[in-house]
This record gives sequence, C-alpha cells and structure tokens, in this order.
Amino acid sequence: MLVRLNQPGQLLAKRQTSLAQVLGPFAEAVESSPYDLKNTRVLFDWVQYKHSFRDTFQPRRFVDDWGKPRAGQGEIAIDLRQVEPECFADAFLAAVRTLAEPGENESRLYLEEFRPGAESVIWAWNLFFWQHLVQWEQTFSGDYTNALPGGESDGMNPDYVHDQVSNFVVQLDELAKHNLVPDEIFVLEMGVGNGLQSKRWMDEFRKQSKDGGKPYYDRLRYIMSDFSQHILDHARPRVLEHIDKVSLIPMNALDPESALGFLRYKVLYAHLCNVYDNLPCTEIARFDGRFYEVELRAYLEQALVAGLCEEFSIQPADLPREIERLLRIGPDYFPSLEAGVNFWAQFWRGMRLEERYVPIPDLASYPIADRTTGEDIMGLLEEFPGDVRFHLSNGAVKSFVHTIPLLHPKGLFEVQDIFTTSLDQYRHSFRGPGKFDGSLANWVNGPLLRHVAGRHGFNVEFTPFRYRKGSQTVILTTSMKE
Repeated sequence: MLVRLNQPGQLLAKRQTSLAQVLGPFAEAVESSPYDLKNTRVLFDWVQYKHSFRDTFQPRRFVDDWGKPRAGQGEIAIDLRQVEPECFADAFLAAVRTLAEPGENESRLYLEEFRPGAESVIWAWNLFFWQHLVQWEQTFSGDYTNALPGGESDGMNPDYVHDQVSNFVVQLDELAKHNLVPDEIFVLEMGVGNGLQSKRWMDEFRKQSKDGGKPYYDRLRYIMSDFSQHILDHARPRVLEHIDKVSLIPMNALDPESALGFLRYKVLYAHLCNVYDNLPCTEIARFDGRFYEVELRAYLEQALVAGLCEEFSIQPADLPREIERLLRIGPDYFPSLEAGVNFWAQFWRGMRLEERYVPIPDLASYPIADRTTGEDIMGLLEEFPGDVRFHLSNGAVKSFVHTIPLLHPKGLFEVQDIFTTSLDQYRHSFRGPGKFDGSLANWVNGPLLRHVAGRHGFNVEFTPFRYRKGSQTVILTTSMKE
C-alpha cells in the first residue's frame, strides 16, 4: 500500500487536531480490513477550498481498457479538512469496501455517465452561472466578487492597474522612438465581469497619457469581449465616459480568434483575469510509468434529493428532468425567479463528483486542445520522473493558442490567474476544482502553457502578484520570441 500525505501542517493549523488522532485510527483500520490493500493507494489531502466536489473519503477505481474495474487496485483520497477522527476507521473501511465490491451506489442520484473532466456537466453549470449572474445577484442581493479573497478581483487592484498601464506606456514609448506606434492602439480585455476593471484601466491610461503629454489615449481602441451579450450590456454603463473608445464584442473564450480575427497581428496589449481557471479541464495521472485519464461523474446524495423534492414540491422520479430543464431554460422556468435560483443554489452546493482512472493507450496521440496533443505532455515530462496527477487545462490551452495570433509582433499578453509554475506543485497540494457560489475554479497548468507557447514561437514568464498579501494569483506574460 502506498500512502501519501499532503500539507500535514494544515491539519494542525486549521483543525487543532493532531496527526496522531487521524493516523492512529488509520493504522487500526488497515490492520482490521478483511481486504488485501497492497495495491491500494491512499492519499491524504487538505482541500483548501471551503466548498468542493469532494466527499471526506473518495474511493477511485482503476478500470481496464474496456471500462471494467481492476480487481484489488484503487485509490482512496481523504480530505483532512472534513475528517472527524472518531468516525475515521468506519468511514475508511466503507471506502475500502466500495473498491473491493464494485457496483452502483444506491444512495446516490447520478446526473451523468463517467466522462473526461472537460466534458462533465459541472462545466455546463459553471457556464450557466455566468449566463444568469444577474438573476443570482438579484436573488441573493450581492455581488459575486464578494466570494473572492479580499472581496474583489485582483485585476482591479489600483496599484496593479497603475503598474500595468505604466509598463504598457513604456512599451509604446519604445515604439514611438522608431515611429512605429500604430494609428489605432488596440487593447483587448477578455472576460469583462461588471466592467469596473475596464473602467479603471482606461481611467489610468487616460491619466498617464495626459500627464505625459502623449497622444496615446486619443488613439486607443479598447475591445471589451465576453461570451455573453448580457454581461457586456451589464458592463457597458461602467465605461460610458470612454464609450467612444470602446467596442463591446461577444466572444467565445475558448476561441477568441473566431470573433476577433480582424485584430490579427494588431493587438498591442491583451489582458484577462480569472478566466482560464473557469474553463473546462480534464486531469491525467502517471502512476508506475503508465498514464491514466481522470473521468468524472456528478451525483447528488439521496438525502439531499429528498430535501429538494420536499421543499420544491417535486416527485423524486422527476428530479433529473427538472434539473435538465433548469439548465436548458434558466431559473425563470420555476414559478418564481427566487424559487428557481434557490433550487439551483441548493443542488449546486450539494453536487459531488465520483472519479475513476482510465488507461490512456497512446499518450502521443491523446487530444488536449486545438494544435496541442499528448506529445506536448511527453515533452513536458521528459525531466520530471515519478508519479504525478495534473491538470491538462484544455480550455485554457485552447484559448491561449487562439489568442496569440491576434498579438502585434511587439504586443504583450498578460493573464492573471491561479497558475502552477512547476509540476511539482501538484504533488504537494490539492489544485481544484474548488466550488464558489454557483461557479467553480481550477488551478491552471502554467508549465504546459509555457511549453505550448514555446512551440508556437512565444516566451512565457511568471511573476507573483505582489499587490495583495497572501494572494495566490500569478501573472503570466507572453511575448513573441525575437
């Protein structure tokens, strides 16, 4: 049996619980197990998110090429944040029994079949949140940014915005020395939220242009883009004083090139904040030299099902259909908007994920995203031996490779997000998905993006976000290689 312990200090700091209180019952449970555990992996995690899709004990089966569970092989992931030491032994043995006796769990209502993570229904619901953000905020009388650390996106930090604009002005000054500043200075923002970030950026750019006696603001063409026209309409009032400089363009974040192809080689500065962590993602793992895809299956516990059905007067047999209709039609499908949003919030809060490991027969041909395959993973892992599980960040990679063609040869592309900067970080702590009010977030595989960028002729650098104490944000900066 292989046992891995991640972030043990967190258990002491956050729960006031000694490791002995957990590891003692663990040893007793292993000794009393009637099943052979020699091929079982046990992973102790401390899940930093207050809410996630994880149960306290999560059995994960390994399946063969035909989808049949492999006898005696599995993994049990344990979230130390949720553990109650006095219940540990019984819960652990129940997880062991689940691995040893494959079959459907009758205490769960499954919302989908097993599938790669990027195809899971959780991403449809994540998109649903952004489509119906206004209804959510109306119902709960709050701004979604209140759920973020510090109550505001790091992209709106005034000191960061000042430095961001200052660096861009220096870039323009360098071009001006050679009379290369275009007549139109295109700046692209993807994922505009409520529009406040756009306003702060343009306010600062206007100020620095005016203070420096430079004509840059007069030439500005600021593109605000988002997948939803509704979000763009909601953000528009924030930028009215700059509106003659602004174009608001609906765009699929997974393929900016399709809607913004007219900007090819023209964008001098592109930026986005907390978009990549919100795009569909699959995970893969390498154990004992073999690669596996992590497949997901969303479910609700029957206890939650009973409560939802009673509160919202739904027959249990009709619940899956009601959930599907809500996703297809929206919260207005219910007799009242408030009822629809509250139903949505409750079942989202209770949604969990089962996981299993499916072998990848040929990693080289494994598809990740457009213009990216498993060959990129093989290149990335050449000097990184051993077992590891990590995000493919499929949506982020796809978005990235469809954004860099828009850049001017001297253009910069800046992304603020929760990037890993080394694959080794995946070995030491849980990296998502974490669950927020109605939405979710994953850490983004920075080394993979850097590898893909290099193959396309671009440099990538990572810089810690120094403008908020304790921030997990990292700034990725992309520029064309000389």
